[in-house]
Formats: sequence, structure tokens, C-alpha cells
Amino acid sequence: MRTSLLLRLRPRLVELTLAASVALGGCTGVLGADHAAGDDVERDGSAACAASPLPLAHLTRDQYDRTVVDLLALDPDETRPSSGFPADDAVEGFTLGLTVSPLLVEKLQAAAEALAARALEHPERIVPCTTEDDACARAFVQAFGARAFRRPLTAAEETALLDVYRAAREDGARPFLEGVGLVIEAALSSPQFLYHWPDDGDAAPGSVIAIGDHELARRLSYFLWGTMPDDALFAAAAEGRLRTPEDVEIEARRMLEDPRARATTAAFFRELLGVSDVGSINRDPEVFPEFDAALAQDLQASLEAFLDDAVWSGGTYDDLFTSRRAFMNARLASFYGVGGELGDELSPVELDASTRMGLLTQPALLAKLGKFDQSDPIRRGVFLREKILCQELGEPPPDVEFNVPTPTAEPAKTTRERFAAHTSQPGCQGCHQFIDPLGFALETYDALGRHRATENGMPIDATGEVVGTEGADGEVNGGVELAERLVSSVDARACFVEHWFRYAVRRGGSEGDACELESLGDAFEEEGGDIHALLVRVVKSEAFRTRRVAEVAGDSGGEL
Repeated sequence: MRTSLLLRLRPRLVELTLAASVALGGCTGVLGADHAAGDDVERDGSAACAASPLPLAHLTRDQYDRTVVDLLALDPDETRPSSGFPADDAVEGFTLGLTVSPLLVEKLQAAAEALAARALEHPERIVPCTTEDDACARAFVQAFGARAFRRPLTAAEETALLDVYRAAREDGARPFLEGVGLVIEAALSSPQFLYHWPDDGDAAPGSVIAIGDHELARRLSYFLWGTMPDDALFAAAAEGRLRTPEDVEIEARRMLEDPRARATTAAFFRELLGVSDVGSINRDPEVFPEFDAALAQDLQASLEAFLDDAVWSGGTYDDLFTSRRAFMNARLASFYGVGGELGDELSPVELDASTRMGLLTQPALLAKLGKFDQSDPIRRGVFLREKILCQELGEPPPDVEFNVPTPTAEPAKTTRERFAAHTSQPGCQGCHQFIDPLGFALETYDALGRHRATENGMPIDATGEVVGTEGADGEVNGGVELAERLVSSVDARACFVEHWFRYAVRRGGSEGDACELESLGDAFEEEGGDIHALLVRVVKSEAFRTRRVAEVAGDSGGEL
């Protein structure tokens, strides 16, 4: 019965899709009359330099999961509706929903049906009335539809959803909640729910516009919370209280006080650092017999606790990169040689200042950047260049073979000696002169991030050199000296600002970004590296609050 009903309703569902598609392709404002949407912006040269088109992107898996929990008032649990979805696109380390495959469409449809059924287990959470008549249905469609589409419904959309409800009930012959369930399913399957739709109004292609109130509310919520706006943010949009930088700052500071902001900073670091799978690390049991799955999961939790503490208890760049604190339980402390009486739960501990300093020497991060049976100075060096200094490295020449012997194949050599012999090839030196000196300075940490002074009975050579930076070049010996030199550099601080900027605007870089990044960087320095203040500055920026209307349909503003 359900399959035949959905087939009968397909014309109404198609109308929802077409309404959204016409609005995007024609930029005619069909998506709703948004306050200030499409208003041309009078800008000076410094402001206009940051405006770029935005890519048309669908909700990422993480955004989808958080959004349906808030929209349907579901009990947060360990299940993730998107767990079976195809992986999101990953560009420059950050996820973005760009690709739509037949498998994704199939999974989205199945998730919509399952989520509608879950929502009806507690209908009182989302249905604003109990009369179960047409008036109640209309009230539900208006309230739920506006929250699902994250803006006021158009008259056509409201009619289409009400038609879904009426057809599902078969003119009153079927239960009220069956009609409600089909409306939920239709909304969750619609592009208006699944995509971050631009509201261009009737702005001319190529023009620079102020992002409309409801679109800006969505932009704020998905950056700072990774989910849909709450009632207060919806109200701010409806009342025109997001039109100035000062208005935006008021909402941003309110949102940063919400626990959902902590989840977003955690997601930022997971994506930037590539550490979402630390808990599944494995190592050669013959080389590391004491390491097991429980320790791997402890490492994941330890790194997440460190990052959360640095951002939310400290809140500055220095707290993140110079802290001697780590979070350990008895199992981790024993494995890493940390003293103190600890139990099963993670607790903050102070690490030896001569061997640890901040994020770059956290055991979990170093373990993530290790190999199955040995440390990996190349991977660590590349990470530092790309993620800490924002310096892109080219691909290795196609004719270069890079097969480093295993520790068992050359037991009389240290890891540094094995790697150096292979990276000294003429075709490798162009890049490895910038990579190896950084990675070798971290050789005092093994493949699991344990500090060591010897390897295979031979002393570790952890001398290295920082080159190619502004004001931080020089020789170093060991991880602490390397961290001190790197994180104090102009390049690293500017890189940190740029990562947050890219994460917020979710579009490709443009030539005009330089002036915005310079302004953000200057403010970051003046405000003592305050991370919270940086996030507020980002959302107040012209790059966040304005954009250039796409010249042609499909102009996505480049990659992320």
C-alpha cells in the first residue's frame, strides 16, 4: 500500500523539487521573500575583494544527523541515520556535500521513511495541536515546513505539502498521523531540506549581494553548530536582526555559549587533523605487543579531551599549541610512562616540559602519523608543512620508487637512516629538503607517540631545521624545540586563521581572500590569539555575510 501511495503522491513531490530547481536556476526568488535577500552591496575596494560565489552543496553526513535530531526532536543516541550514506567529498581536509550518487539518493529515501516513523513515536514533540483535523494539519505543515526548509514556506510549497497530507489520508479514511508521517517523509526527501540553497532574490548574475536574513541564519548555524537554526536564530532572521556586523556578533556570542558549539570545534579538528579514526589504529603486535584496541580508543578520547580543554577552558592559540597538559587514565599513563594515581576515567595530567609541548607532541596525533611498524618522519613532515604552515607540496615524481625498508629488513639502522637513504635520491630532493628536517626532529617519538632516546640500541638523532618560513627558520633538536619554533611563526598563526576561514565559508579560495585573511590575522594577533574572538570575527566578515551571485547555473565558486 505504501509503495502505491508514494507513486500517487509523486507529482506533488516533484512540484517541491521543481520549485527549488527553478529558484536556483533562474534566481527569481521563488524560495521565499527573505528580508534583504539579493540587495546589492555598496562596498569599497577592501570589502569587495572577498566576495565569491558559493558552491551548491547538500548536507554532509554529520550535518544531516544533527539536523534531523533537532528538526524531529529525536532523542540523541548512538545511531546515526547517515551511517550507511556514501562518504562526503573531502577537499583541503574539510567535508563538503558535492557529489550525489544513485546510492546516496537511495539511502536518503530510506532514511526519510525510517525517520518519519521514529518521529511519530512522539508526535506531540513536533505537532503543535491535538485536534487532528485539517486546521491542525495546516498548522503542522506551516510550522514544520518552515523549520525543515529553514526559511518561510512559499504558498506553492505549503499547498504541495498539504496535498501530500490529504492524499495520504485518502480524504479522511486513514489516520491523521499517517498524513503527518508522509509530510515528514516528503520534506526530508526534498532538495529544500537536503541542500544549502542560496537565496539570490532577483539579483543580477555577477553582482555582489548581502546574504539574506534566513540564509545568513542558516550559514551561522551550520558553521557554529553544524545543524539548523534554533527558534531564537529563526526569530532574529525574521525580525531583521542579522543585517549588521554588530547584530551578527550578538547571535554568534550567544551561540558559542551553547554546547553545540563544542561539538563543532571538535568536528573542525577531526577534519583538519584527520584524526577521526585514531580509535581504530593498529600496530604490528611483534613490535608493539603491549598495544591493543582499548589503548587505541583511549588515545582517541584523550586527544578529543585535550582539544576540547584547550579551546573551551583556555581558549587561545597558545593554550592549544604550548600547553603541557594531556588527558590520561591509568592504562594510558602506564603505556606512556606518566606517573600519578589514575583510574579508568581520563584525568588531566601535566607532562614533562622537556619532552612535550601542545598539540604537536600529543601522543594520539603522533600515533596517527606513524606507520604499522615504525615511525614515519615523512608523513609527519608533510603534515606540518600542509596543516600547520599551509604550504602545499606537489605530488612526487611518477618515476620515483619509495619503498623504505622495514625495521626487520635493516635492524642495524634507525628509522632516520632508513628514510634518509631513500629520500636522498635526486628526484626527491626538491620536496624532501622541506619535509625531512621537520619530520626527523620528531624522531624522539616512536610510531605510537612514546618518547624515546634510543632505537635498536642506537641513540636517536632528532636534529632538524625549519626552513621556508617568515621569521621562524633555524635549527632545532627534538619535538619541543620544533614546536616552539613552528607555532611562534607568523606562517603558523596565519595558517590557523586561514583554516577557520575556509571551514566557515565552505568555498574555494579566491584571489580576493587575501585582504580578508590579513584583516582577520591582524585582529587575531591583537586579541592575543583568542579562538572564540576569531570565530566571531569570521562571521562578521564581508566574506561570510556577502557573496557574488553565480554568473551561470552551476558556477560553484570553485572547490572548497
